[in-house]
Amino acid sequence: MSEEGWARFGWQGLQAEVPSQWELVGIPKEHDPDQGYLRLDDANHPRLELKWRAHSQRQFDISKTLDEYLKGIRKAYSAQVGQIEVRRDQALIPDLAANEDFYADRELTFFSWKGALQAHGVIWRCSKCRRIVMSQVIASPGEPAFRQTAMRVLRSLRDHSDTSRNLWTAYGFEVEVPRRYRLDKLQLLNGYILFSFTDGSSRIAVERYGLADQALRGGSLEAWFRRAYAKSLRGTHFVLEPTTGLEPVQMTMDGRSARVLDRVDRWDIGASRGWDQLFRRSRTMARMWYDPDRNRIFVVRASGKPDPTPLVDGIVFSIPSQSAARV
Repeated sequence: MSEEGWARFGWQGLQAEVPSQWELVGIPKEHDPDQGYLRLDDANHPRLELKWRAHSQRQFDISKTLDEYLKGIRKAYSAQVGQIEVRRDQALIPDLAANEDFYADRELTFFSWKGALQAHGVIWRCSKCRRIVMSQVIASPGEPAFRQTAMRVLRSLRDHSDTSRNLWTAYGFEVEVPRRYRLDKLQLLNGYILFSFTDGSSRIAVERYGLADQALRGGSLEAWFRRAYAKSLRGTHFVLEPTTGLEPVQMTMDGRSARVLDRVDRWDIGASRGWDQLFRRSRTMARMWYDPDRNRIFVVRASGKPDPTPLVDGIVFSIPSQSAARV
């Protein structure tokens, strides 16, 4: 958990600690972990830019790569704010001994530029994940403690996760998903967020709904779920059960793809398990909960032939929600 005023940011294995008022505004059109660009802004102007690409060759010319990157910066920002003065090899984080974790496994160099805006940046290639990362923190001239802010952000920046999970964040929403899953669908709307992932054999959908009190309209979470997911769950026999002893009410859904021998009016999960092992039916598991403090509804779903329950549970526990923490 970050301290007040700061938040975790994560995308495609990249992770950093940033001021909480910086919001994601620019994201890659293609969900490609091997290359992309994204940007975080505040209410005034861009604050953090990240660009990355895979580089599997042994030879890496960091000077040439930086030249190309700085050429793009001059073109982009000179058109917006006028001419800028660029300086290379600025030792923003100079103490190698005290920042050994930052320099580990990286060939890197710093740069800075000034004009109507100013920036501190860094470029490196990681010898472990073989990614080239180019990043810069931007501010208005004379901004108090800008150097310290840039140092903190860039020092926290990582190009790959050291665990089996990747962090994904957007608009105050955080979730951790196993690294083997690739993002294949994304919706970042006013009142609704969807992250959808696949590893080829199973799928994950993580959703957050806003204005939950209006969505529920005095009804139950179960009634809302049946209404909202009626179309997507067509052809699936499922049961919904409340998680007892917890407030607010949380629900668990366990479902399987329909078959002829299933009874429509009653589905005996225990009796069907032997058939499931024989025919390897696709199974869908979901957990949903209403967080009244945030006025949000969270839904985590996974489907596939392996039992998705452990997968769903792990994702649920990664979401910083008062309700999720008690599932």
